[in-house]
Amino acid sequence: AYQVTGNSAYAQKVIEVLDHLDGENLNPFSSASWGSNSGYALRYVGPALAIGYDWIYDVIPSAKKTSYINQINQYYQWYSVYGYEVNGPAIGNFFSSWVEFATMAGYATYGDNPDATTIINASKNLMNTRVLPFYANEYRGGDNIEGWSYGQSHTTRLISTVLTFRTAEGVDFLPSFPYLREVVYALIHQLKPGLRYFSDHGDWPATYSGAVIFDDMLMHLGYLFKGTKEGRYMQYYLNNAYKP
Repeated sequence: AYQVTGNSAYAQKVIEVLDHLDGENLNPFSSASWGSNSGYALRYVGPALAIGYDWIYDVIPSAKKTSYINQINQYYQWYSVYGYEVNGPAIGNFFSSWVEFATMAGYATYGDNPDATTIINASKNLMNTRVLPFYANEYRGGDNIEGWSYGQSHTTRLISTVLTFRTAEGVDFLPSFPYLREVVYALIHQLKPGLRYFSDHGDWPATYSGAVIFDDMLMHLGYLFKGTKEGRYMQYYLNNAYKP
């Protein structure tokens, strides 16, 4: 809202949220609880800090910038040692959370954060050594072995990571990432007649009827493949199959 309207009240609300996430007693990654559920909260807290920092950068006081960067670096340092699935497998929902956070955090704080280049390079390395080889060679077809309750958020985070690299630095992983295009066709193939559910298999399919389709994943896929038939398929899927 701040980016669109320029209304500083919206930016102030974002600062309040960032302060909340940065607070030692309120932060789920505070020293008292960093080990809770092997770092599960990173998937929410990390990107929120990175996106907020980037979107209202011009109005954040310098002292707060330093504090947010320190918190981001602590997240990165802690998870790189103790986080679950820190080295994969690439299909894991913890792993995609880790890669998305590192990518967003590195680019969002680049120029201010002395650790930003290290974080970005580490994320690139994870993409090149863990993600791309796994999805190009070992896991094809667009399905998700964890089931599509985990799988939709997992896939969305992978797309978000690819888009962050592309928009921040012009690094395009999509040509080497056939799985994301295959997801489009898997979703079409698995859609059930009621146009509300798809795929009732996997580690966590949600219900016996299958997983409910999330608009977030459909929008990410549509944007990732905009200008192509796959992008049009996902837009049609969103407009016609998805029923909120």
